[in-house]
Amino acid sequence: MPSWVKNEYGEKVIPKYTKYDFDKYMRGRAHESKKEEPLYKVEGQGYVRYNKGGVTLFAIQELIGEDSMNLAFKDFINEYAYKEPPYPTTLDFIKLLEPRVPDSMKYIIEDYLRQITFYDSRVKDISLDSTAGNYKVNADLYVKKTWADSIGNETEQKLNDLVFVGLYTKHNDKDSLIDYRSFRIDKENTNLHYSVKTKPYKLVIDPYHLLMDKVLKDNEKKF
Repeated sequence: MPSWVKNEYGEKVIPKYTKYDFDKYMRGRAHESKKEEPLYKVEGQGYVRYNKGGVTLFAIQELIGEDSMNLAFKDFINEYAYKEPPYPTTLDFIKLLEPRVPDSMKYIIEDYLRQITFYDSRVKDISLDSTAGNYKVNADLYVKKTWADSIGNETEQKLNDLVFVGLYTKHNDKDSLIDYRSFRIDKENTNLHYSVKTKPYKLVIDPYHLLMDKVLKDNEKKF
């Protein structure tokens, strides 16, 4: 998703934008007659290079920061603009992107670009306690990560991933995001507990649909 969309229209448009591209990606892979390629190898499959690609690059930007992402693109342009063949490939871009990715996030290079990665994220249970003007959130989450091969067979992968969690309140009968932060998830079943100043009415895992999660309806729960 281009940064100007977020800057121009605000964060409220992000879930609609990313879900649209994710849905097109899932429809495309469902009708694939040959085999799906990872993002770094894709050529003619528009549902991968355009729809999945847009969501994936935005997800990387959310994790490493817009400035770091822009510097990676700047490095790529400075290195390869107007050069004669052989022309650069995605591998050349990855080499310039990787130094911009913190060590704690290096997994995204493999998971997001070199593999076909899916997540199964669920909010199992939540509770809310009020103390002295603070609201303590307790949440039991389930997160699983798999890699798929070119024909869709999936194998489970070890977790040590950053996952965004959002809290929403109601404002004029519309959802309003009041807290958005990432948590390091290193096992399938995780308990989160943290405090916020404003009373939330629901919790959502990955509210911007940055992970490739096939089932979204279990990603949220109301208090």
